Amino acid sequence: MLNDKDVLKVAKYWARRFSNSKNEYDELLSVGYIAGKPLKDVKLLQKWVKFSMLKFIMKNVFLADIDNERPCYHKNIENSIDVNNILTSLNLNDIDGQIIYKRFWLSKTYVDIAKELNRDKYWVRERTLIILETIREILE
Repeated sequence: MLNDKDVLKVAKYWARRFSNSKNEYDELLSVGYIAGKPLKDVKLLQKWVKFSMLKFIMKNVFLADIDNERPCYHKNIENSIDVNNILTSLNLNDIDGQIIYKRFWLSKTYVDIAKELNRDKYWVRERTLIILETIREILE
């Protein structure tokens, strides 16, 4: 396992990059630390902590009334992350939209999504990672 100092350093870095308030920072720091602690390879630490935080953000975002075109916020913290604009700016095709919806809103596994879309689970995972990477670039 990696030492706490290394894990905290990486978790703090990404929490600062992705958060807009103290509450978000604390939450993301916890997510990053928990995700990075069991790793044994320092090379994976950066990517895994970053991915875990993005996954946490996507999973914990709730959609406000889209009909009223109100923005969406992370964990009820106003003026945080406008998910509607991010997802709209991605111009996702139908399959990518289904993958993101099923993975993060319905909490389905890659295997379940792959069966529903008649695809390979590795293909679904790769598409998800590509979309998350694009979202990360938008957030930076």
